[in-house]
Amino acid sequence: VRDTPEEQFNLGYKQYQDGDFKQAIESFRKLVRYYDKSKYAPEAQFYIGQAYERLGKYYNAFAAYQKIIDSYPYTARVDEVIALEYKIGNLYFVRNNSDRVFAERISFLDDNMRAIEIFKKVIENSPYGEYAPTAQYKLGLVYKRIGDYPNAEEAFKNLITGYPTSKLVSDAIVQLAQVASKRESKVAYSQEGTEVAIQRLKELSSYGDMPEEGEEILARLQERKAESLYQTAKFYEKQKKYSSAVVYYEEIAKSYPNTNWAVIAAEKVAAFKKRGR
Repeated sequence: VRDTPEEQFNLGYKQYQDGDFKQAIESFRKLVRYYDKSKYAPEAQFYIGQAYERLGKYYNAFAAYQKIIDSYPYTARVDEVIALEYKIGNLYFVRNNSDRVFAERISFLDDNMRAIEIFKKVIENSPYGEYAPTAQYKLGLVYKRIGDYPNAEEAFKNLITGYPTSKLVSDAIVQLAQVASKRESKVAYSQEGTEVAIQRLKELSSYGDMPEEGEEILARLQERKAESLYQTAKFYEKQKKYSSAVVYYEEIAKSYPNTNWAVIAAEKVAAFKKRGR
């Protein structure tokens, strides 16, 4: 190691400029290790991240940048570092393997897990910063992509409640609607599952106007629920348990009046009443 932090930094920086990134990393690491209190330490840590990026080792770069936030939170480069972390998180989010060296062409799941980790850090590092709302939204998208619907729902709700003026709020509401639909589909289209999904979608109105796509998903689920109730009513009707059948037909007409099944159910109820059943 050189006699002063300035000399050690200059050594690493020259190696960096010459394209000897591996050696530059070693030189900057020595500076951080032996002169961790010097004014050159955060800058050396920054160039460790930069060198890793040049080598295509993006996760190592993220870890280097995060060390700046953890160890040198008052450095002037904080905003720049968070922007770089977001960029790396987005790289894993879009899974653009052509941008990475062979050793980092890892599995689909690992890409998603790293995107989740990095987006969480971006939000944690600067919850009211420029990149926080977008990182929060993409966090929900990654959870949704891997089928982790409870965490996806939480992520989208956190965007809506935490960043109510963000232009992504309407998109988050649509995503919540889709997540509710997907969560319902995982319970084998049961009546209980559909009921829960419908309730979740109705709750979205508390966040603002339901986007058109959300309304379409809600309508589709209501049709499915009404059809399920109709089949139950038909079963009782075939068993000549007319009073039970009427209960279900009336439930369709009352609770799902905008569905196609509501018209049929209302006609059934009228017919039963006419026959005195």
